[in-house]
Amino acid sequence: MQWNCRAINTAWDLLVQHLARNSYEVIALQSLRKRPCQLPTLPGYHYPPFYKTDEAGETRVATYVALGLAAQPGQLTSISLEEGYGVVTSVSVEGDRTIHIFNVYNPVPSQHFTWLQDIPENWVVVGDFNRRDALWDSNYAHTSPTITSQLDAADMILLNDGSHTRLPDVAGHSKTAIDLSFVSSNLAGATDWFTLNDPMASDHLPIYITIHLSPTLHLPPAQEKLNLSRADWKAFQAFLVNFQCHHDPNSTIEDLNARFTDTVLAAASHAIPQVRIGNGRRGHPWWTDDCQNAVRNKRRAYQRYLREGTEEAFTDMKRTKAECKRTIARAKLNFWRNSGDDKEDLTAAWKKFKIMKMRYNPPSRDLTAPDGELLRTPEQKAEGFLRHFADASSTDNLPEDQRRARQEEEARMDLSPPHQDRTQTSPFRSCDGR
Repeated sequence: MQWNCRAINTAWDLLVQHLARNSYEVIALQSLRKRPCQLPTLPGYHYPPFYKTDEAGETRVATYVALGLAAQPGQLTSISLEEGYGVVTSVSVEGDRTIHIFNVYNPVPSQHFTWLQDIPENWVVVGDFNRRDALWDSNYAHTSPTITSQLDAADMILLNDGSHTRLPDVAGHSKTAIDLSFVSSNLAGATDWFTLNDPMASDHLPIYITIHLSPTLHLPPAQEKLNLSRADWKAFQAFLVNFQCHHDPNSTIEDLNARFTDTVLAAASHAIPQVRIGNGRRGHPWWTDDCQNAVRNKRRAYQRYLREGTEEAFTDMKRTKAECKRTIARAKLNFWRNSGDDKEDLTAAWKKFKIMKMRYNPPSRDLTAPDGELLRTPEQKAEGFLRHFADASSTDNLPEDQRRARQEEEARMDLSPPHQDRTQTSPFRSCDGR
């Protein structure tokens, strides 16, 4: 799925609730307007996402990949993006096959598409290009010969079918199609493209792209897990004591092991209740029926605007969108206020906090030691800092008179050289220059 979410505050709440009912392997977002350290986790997806920031440090594009897929940062060795911001994510889909997803955001209308000519096979290019053209926008009457020739020269297929992807901000303005999707020609025949019917909290419609590959990858299904905190151990022990075991002298060690395992599992099934563990995706715990009704009303107003296109329908769509935001904010506020009730124990309150899954795990950055050594693992970083602070606190850093006085004092008191409480500016630096 690709989507310009236009900031992730309210849009994120609706996206998480949408993902509780729908499954996507990859989510390419544009215009998040958050610093990387402020990007929240998305249940069921790798964190941190693959992202690209602008000069101000705000995230322009971010790609979330489902936990059931192997992904890594891709390379732009043969692609020179002349405008905007982009990030490449390489996803392994079947065997040795890899799909490269190029997530792009252009804050100004794109003028050049020549870089599409340098893209090889197995690539998907999605994003907000802020460019209108009759080639992909049925509400626009003009086309650029330059863009037409550039797209014809590229071995990429445009998936847009003329449907609008963005709603107007002012009544009377036409709907536009500025969110584009390209795939390599070898993937075009197995690809479907359509827009979803709910813009959620943005003015851009989410776009659903399906590439029919075999096998189809999804998150693992929900599983059953033993709830040991509610186990009846006396019943468990009694089941094993009363169990009749018939020993066969001709049994192999594999047969005996299988029989033992089946017996223990039967006792556990008898005395230990089970709890259902999901696949990691769930809706918000504060989501109420009022939130669901507000979203439903917003969708109906949007569908009415598509049918009628009148100023009254446009105003109603904007009104229901604002009401939806207020309802969601009110539901979250009431949830947290009730969580602070004195009658509620701390265990239940902490369970609610964990369900929210908004813990931030900052991405680990590689460090470069003064001697040029690259420190990647936590053990290497710890050893590097240990060497640095040992050198910084050494008596060799003291002036000659202070070092001589320190040595005389240590010899007189028969003490081992203590660590001097002396700090220096750390020579370590992040590999990204921070």
